[in-house]
Parts: sequence; structure tokens; C-alpha cells
Amino acid sequence: MLKGVIFDLDGVVVNTVPLHFKAWQKLFAGLGIEFSWQVYRSKVDGISAIDAVKAVAGYDNSRARQAAELKSEYFNRFLEKQAVEVYPDTLRFIKKIIKQQVKTAVISSSRNCRYILGKAGILDRFDSVVSGSEVENGKPSPDIFLKACEKLRLENKDVWACEDAVLGVLACRNAAIKCIGVARDKDKQRLAQADLVVESFDEVDIRELDKKLRPEYEK
Repeated sequence: MLKGVIFDLDGVVVNTVPLHFKAWQKLFAGLGIEFSWQVYRSKVDGISAIDAVKAVAGYDNSRARQAAELKSEYFNRFLEKQAVEVYPDTLRFIKKIIKQQVKTAVISSSRNCRYILGKAGILDRFDSVVSGSEVENGKPSPDIFLKACEKLRLENKDVWACEDAVLGVLACRNAAIKCIGVARDKDKQRLAQADLVVESFDEVDIRELDKKLRPEYEK
């Protein structure tokens, strides 16, 4: 039965994607590399900053780490200047599942996860928080989702995860965790490998999530 829901932070819980994109644009512009929204979606979204730099610029570990730290500085500067927008549909969904005594966790490849949740005033809505610094391998490795299950003290068969990135969906599959693909951009096909794809959490029926976790559902 449904015992836990894991939420990716950026793009699912909070609308920080535009800030990340802006920070990446600034970084790559300084490196003389063209960076578009399409490149962000296909090569950067959902993975660690170091892996993202490697994917776009082809840097080795040392150069990628330096560039990733600079990108983080840009992001933090932008973040300091504005409030963190929380998606209202996500808040409504969290309230519903908490009433059903379902545990919640939030994951992020960013080290700023707790800071962002605190600034948004929603840190207390989650039973557990997992950042990319706590796992060895980034998405599409299952590590971060399995770590969240471990912290929640739940088995993956009793959990759903919520993702807006293709690599995040693949990570859920690799973790054998059912996935809700959240298509904020309305491109449901992009997240077609998820077990359920929605444009808003208002479309999600908690009873159906529970039903799809039951062994007899697969028969």
C-alpha cells in the first residue's frame, strides 16, 4: 500500500527552474559555449552540476567542479534577490497525502535543498530531505531515490516518486519505484516512461496510486 511519496525539488515542488537556467546561461556564456532551453532539457535538467558541465562542455572532473561551483554562485545570487515560488497544486497534494498518514521526502541534486525549502517556508512539510551530496552517483542512477526510501524507512514497493525530468524518470525506473511524471510544460510525451503523467497534481487520485502498488494490480 502507499506509504510514502518522494518529490523532486526543482520543477516539482518549487519553480526554481528559470533561475537555474539563467545561472547556466551566464556560466556557459562566459565559457563561450552556446546554451539553449533545449540543451538544458536534454543534457542538464535533473542531474548534478558537475555532470551537467561534463555533458555540455566535455570538461574533466577538475574543470567541471570549478565551473559547477561558479554556476552555484550565480544561482545563489539570483535566489537571494527573489522569493521562492511553491507550486500550489503540489502543496494541495502534500496536504492530502499527509492526512492519509503518507510519509513525504524531497530530493535534489543541489546542495541548496534545505535552504530553498526553508526560504519557501515548507521545510516542515517533509519527513526527510536528501541532497545529491549524500549519494555517490547522480541520475539516472537510482541512488538518490533509494536513499530517500532508506531515510523514510520504507521499501520501494510502497513508494511513488514525482519527477519532471527525463533522467529523473529513468532513475525511478532503475530504483523500481513507480513514478508520476509532472509535465509542467504540458509535453506529456517527454515523460512517457513514467507510470503516470500529469500536468498538475490536482489530476492525481491517491486511491489510484495505492491501487497500482498492490500486487494483484499487476496480475
